[in-house]
Amino acid sequence: MKKKLIIFFFILMLPTISNADIGSYCGNKINQAVLKNLDNLKIKNISVKVDNYRKWTRNSINILIGNFRWIPNKFKKRFDANVTVKFENDLTCSFKARVRHSGDQKDHISLKGNSIIQSVDVHLKTGHIYGITKFKLLRSNTRGNFEDEIFLTELLREFNYLAPRTHYVNTKINEIESK
Repeated sequence: MKKKLIIFFFILMLPTISNADIGSYCGNKINQAVLKNLDNLKIKNISVKVDNYRKWTRNSINILIGNFRWIPNKFKKRFDANVTVKFENDLTCSFKARVRHSGDQKDHISLKGNSIIQSVDVHLKTGHIYGITKFKLLRSNTRGNFEDEIFLTELLREFNYLAPRTHYVNTKINEIESK
């Protein structure tokens, strides 16, 4: 009976133990005064640098030139990356992450000049941004007008409906700037 009770409490505490691995915010580079006002700080930009740039680009080109409407799962491989977040007060935080192409259809990827702009799914391996470890950087025209998307989610949140936190952020993915 004691073994069953101990196993039960261990299973009950398992989610708490796994969530304790979220890590410190920004590698303990911030003081307590900044930490208290952290929720009021806006993100200036997010920069993603994929470690294996050649394979990432080849994967993106294969999505662009592929003769399909729905993007197959074989093109949604995860790649190691470094994510750098810069806040309004010039605080810069760096995180290790895994990124992949996000989206089911080709509206999530486009060719602009000589650059590929795409939606990206980011999983932070170290640290967090406002307590978030998994987020998406969507291409601006995938869900219609981006201002409408932000307005709608804020309206839903105001009426206490479950809605994602949505922000308009300048991004740089492998030195390619987009909004």
